[in-house]
Amino acid sequence: MAERLVNGDVFLHVPKAGGTWVRQVLEAAGLVARSYEEHLPLARLPAADQRAFRFAFVRHPLDWYESWWRYQTDTGWSSRFETPVLPDCAYRRSDFVPFVRTCLEKAPGMVSVLYELFVGTPEAPIEFIGHLETLRADVDRLRRARGWDVGAAVLALPPQLVSHPHRLTWTPELRTAVASTERRAMARFGYTA
Repeated sequence: MAERLVNGDVFLHVPKAGGTWVRQVLEAAGLVARSYEEHLPLARLPAADQRAFRFAFVRHPLDWYESWWRYQTDTGWSSRFETPVLPDCAYRRSDFVPFVRTCLEKAPGMVSVLYELFVGTPEAPIEFIGHLETLRADVDRLRRARGWDVGAAVLALPPQLVSHPHRLTWTPELRTAVASTERRAMARFGYTA
């Protein structure tokens, strides 16, 4: 999903990076002028929205794999997000480790590529990139900087969990391999393995 706000700002919802809560906050504050039906990457935004103040959120790439697997196993492996960036390797693995190994084999670095589709390249980034790990504080910073009328009660809304917390275990070599293939996103957004 993407949202155009009443002041013209545009929220780009990166899948599995806290966007459901951000949308809830924006809607509760009455800031949304238009909602797009799908997760729109930068290239698919209408021309007017390309010139707007754009913002999005990312999360640690290793946590993204976990969240994506949890969400997909909870929803029956929906193909609604399937794109060249999220290829078939991201679907239909009942166990976490084989899922990640298949992703490494067929689409190494897919989270780094996904993030660039939504937040731009390091040479041409969008105006604000926040982190899931500091989501509430980042939204509050945006609120103050952009003059959004968002009350404390709205910012205190509970997080939206869209998948259940399955206990997942990484092997040390798998964690290292994924961190290596996702080094672009890890370095750019300040994450460590």
